[in-house]
Amino acid sequence: MKILIKILMIFILVTGILTLNSDNRILFYLQNPPKASIDQAEKTLLKQKTINKIENLIKKTPGQVSSKLLKNEAKKYFMPKLSGFIALYSGYIDYSNPDGLISFPLRHTKPKLYLIITPRIKLIHAKGNTVSHKELDPTFIKETQIYLFEKKEDENKQLYWSVKKQDLPKNNRINPLSVVLLTKPKNIYIPTGDYLTNKSQHIILPNNIYVVGNIDNTKVALNIIGAKRYFEHIGYKEEKIGDNLIKKIISNM
Repeated sequence: MKILIKILMIFILVTGILTLNSDNRILFYLQNPPKASIDQAEKTLLKQKTINKIENLIKKTPGQVSSKLLKNEAKKYFMPKLSGFIALYSGYIDYSNPDGLISFPLRHTKPKLYLIITPRIKLIHAKGNTVSHKELDPTFIKETQIYLFEKKEDENKQLYWSVKKQDLPKNNRINPLSVVLLTKPKNIYIPTGDYLTNKSQHIILPNNIYVVGNIDNTKVALNIIGAKRYFEHIGYKEEKIGDNLIKKIISNM
């Protein structure tokens, strides 16, 4: 009887821990570049006229094209849409929403995360449809970058994220503590360094993941179609909690 009670207590304890951890999330936002960077890019663009689209616009427009029109075209180029980027983590798949949000249920305990930016990965199967692990696709090694986000504490007990670029693994194997952002690295800019943060059970990455392009994202989406059945989708739903309040819930679908 005592053994049965102990087993029951252990079951309740484990169930409680799993329930607690199931609410913890990985959260990060894709951002548009800072305004200062966009302004500088506009100046460079207006001076050098390096974008074909704007050069063609100049040729086709009668007379002299106004500076305002050029700036508007430049902003469209340097501020691409934040939505539609595909991300993978621990058997889940998510797509960035119009605000650039990507979120997953947290499935590891270490305060660190590898962010891998690559157009394609390989799923290594153990038996049948069971995926053993993920690997980088050797064909796209030159188009792959890895960043380590690691939460640390300084001498004043202040928490911060240390962001560093990492070497690619020699065996191409993807660390289980990784979120894979399926796009070309030229579309994403991540400045390295230290970023202050607060204590949290969630992994909330700093706002330093900038979208600077959407090149070939459509091809990436087509490439992942065959592998989508191996990943659980993350969905969003809204719940009204008052006359003027709406709660947005992230759920597994």
